[in-house]
Parts: sequence; C-alpha cells; structure tokens
Amino acid sequence: MPYAIGIVHVENGAFGISFPDFPGCISSGNTLDEAVTNGAQALAFHLEGLVADGIRIPELSTLESHKAWEADWLEGGVAVTVPVDIPKDKSRMTEAKAITELKALVKHAAVTAKRSRYH
Repeated sequence: MPYAIGIVHVENGAFGISFPDFPGCISSGNTLDEAVTNGAQALAFHLEGLVADGIRIPELSTLESHKAWEADWLEGGVAVTVPVDIPKDKSRMTEAKAITELKALVKHAAVTAKRSRYH
C-alpha cells in the first residue's frame, strides 16, 4: 500500500496534520494518533473529491524528495506516513479537456460578474 507524507504540528495542545502533496487537505486531533487517523480519513475524502472532479491525483513524494526540495520543509513539525488507497480511476480527464473546462469556467465567471454589475 502506498503512503502519503503528512506533517504534524502541535499548537496550543492540539495536533494538526497537513499533506504537502495535497495542498488544502488538513485535519486535526487531540492526540498525535487521533490527528493521524483523522488525517487518513481526510486524505481519503480529498482523493475521492479529486477523482469526482476529474482532477489528476499527484504522484506521492518520498521523505527524501521533500528534504531535497526544501531544507526546512518540516517547519517545526514531525513527518509521519499515512497509508493511502489511490482510487483505481485516478482521473479520466486529459490535460486538454481540463484546459477547455477551465477556460469555460473563467468565461462563465466573467459573464456572471459582468451581469452582476448591471443588476
């Protein structure tokens, strides 16, 4: 089973976990074990959302690669490994399709913003 790298920080007695390979995927707990367990659940939910939205799941990085990218990548935290079940259908969306959909979303947002100015 593959593992994702999580970074656990302690602040005001609470444990928080984040995943450098999955920006925005965070969780917390009252203990280290609880934070890691909750983090694994949050990561599973995050991956399901990526697949549902047709977003490519990034390749999992190793501890060594994180160390090589940035000397102080832990920022006072502790690295943990969290087992992750990568969905079989990582993403059906091609890069060209993603760009086309993004352009359509931007156009829609611009039209909506323009309409809201006049109403």
